[in-house]
Amino acid sequence: CRPSRAESLRFFQSSIDPLLPISMELKSEHRKLAVALGIVLDRSGSMAVTTAFFCLFGMFFLITQYLQFVKGYPPLHAGIRVVPSALCLLIVSPQSPRLVGRFGVRNVVTTGFVLVSLGLALMSTYRADTPYIEVALGLVLMASGLAMVMPPSSQLIVGSLPLHKAGVGSAVND
Repeated sequence: CRPSRAESLRFFQSSIDPLLPISMELKSEHRKLAVALGIVLDRSGSMAVTTAFFCLFGMFFLITQYLQFVKGYPPLHAGIRVVPSALCLLIVSPQSPRLVGRFGVRNVVTTGFVLVSLGLALMSTYRADTPYIEVALGLVLMASGLAMVMPPSSQLIVGSLPLHKAGVGSAVND
């Protein structure tokens, strides 16, 4: 009863398609905005942050539904069971700059995405009878990876601009 890959891609495309006209409308009406966004930013940082946020919000959306509709937890209990991911973000994220100083941005971000991939791979195996400890492990892997990806990627975006344009970089990052 799992959707095929083609069905999943069609669903993703159908959820993104309505946003494209809005984006085009904003660009056509606000020429100054388009010029401001045309500033040369570090593209790898922008893509890393975008990918990380898609993974994060997709995971929160799907894990909540899994915990409620498949595992049968009420909303409050499902929310409590997602807390390990928040704790990992709080603990690992402040360590990220130290890791970058020791191993370099590329290695830290790559390791972070590997952890995210491992977490997503583990989450793709969940069934109705999957024990919560395995669910928590997937959450911890993914959150730890995201906590390693987001701070250095954000720094790449903001750091690629002159100091007087740092606010533009920060806005693009958000």
